[in-house]
Amino acid sequence: MKYFLRKLLHAVISIIIFIVLWNVMSWIWHAYVPLNYKTDLFALFIVTPIILILSYVIPIFILDRK
Repeated sequence: MKYFLRKLLHAVISIIIFIVLWNVMSWIWHAYVPLNYKTDLFALFIVTPIILILSYVIPIFILDRK
């Protein structure tokens, strides 16, 4: 049961961090990057995977802190 709750907490924190990172990236992207197909492809193939990786890794550091 403890293992399941830990995994559930990790998933919830990951989703929250992803939403926050996505909104911050969107705000910065629209403020400073011109819109065209090259920058949109860059965001899709480079920035989005980085945000996904960060949203998965950051909760590990939060939950495993001793």
